[in-house]
Amino acid sequence: MTTAKDVLVAHISDPHVDSHSPERVRPLRQAVAHLMSLPRRPDVVIVTGDLTEHGEAGEYEQFRGAVAALDMPLYVIPGNHDDRARMQGLFGEQGTHGLPGFMQYQVDAGPLRVLMLDTHVPGEAGGRLDGGRLEWLAERLAQEPERPTLVALHHPPLGSGVQVMDAITLDDPQALERVITAHPNVLRVLCGHMHTTTTQAFAGTVLMTLGGTEGTFLPDLGQPEKFVIQVQPGLCLLHHWRPGAGLTSFTSVIEGGRTLTLYDGQKWAGQ
Repeated sequence: MTTAKDVLVAHISDPHVDSHSPERVRPLRQAVAHLMSLPRRPDVVIVTGDLTEHGEAGEYEQFRGAVAALDMPLYVIPGNHDDRARMQGLFGEQGTHGLPGFMQYQVDAGPLRVLMLDTHVPGEAGGRLDGGRLEWLAERLAQEPERPTLVALHHPPLGSGVQVMDAITLDDPQALERVITAHPNVLRVLCGHMHTTTTQAFAGTVLMTLGGTEGTFLPDLGQPEKFVIQVQPGLCLLHHWRPGAGLTSFTSVIEGGRTLTLYDGQKWAGQ
């Protein structure tokens, strides 16, 4: 890639469009309106999973309707609440160099690229990158070892200290760590799933998790056996790459929220 053009990648996650709670699509629409109102519009938008709550066909249609106002390319990967086959049927083949059988592919954004990883395991809350998916990642990174790269996946390979959520992160994170460590051109590892915004060191680079479009969970770390949270504004991340300057990541606020106890140490709210 020889162009000197700067690139802005917007990252949103976990909208959980829900056919049983139609109002839950509203924050996604607000997130779309927010992205379209930015003084510099993104060149591409990525969504790191849990597009829907139940993986139902109607929910994906709602999602597609909510993001229709975007005038830039949108790229998605599945989370644990999603249905991979339905997503593939709706969105078709995205990006380039797709891995057969998965929603795992490369996004070319000028001089920058985003490698979108599929950690979905049907019927499980946690995620996995098996040998084939990791081999694909290693091959793509080796193909262009100097090209600035973002790696995006739903399940983070690190926890946040909240026990019930840390139990459903990425299985065998050391395997991913080994691949990333061998490729210093990976500038960020971007995740959803936790509904929290964190920044951590991982594999010689920076790992960032992102809150959902309908709110960002700030957990009460004094009660790690529970999941007591303050719901703060929904967020998006804006990753701006410039030649000679590298990557700068900005946090952009969408809207505000409230305080909830989602897990009391024994059961989830509503059970």
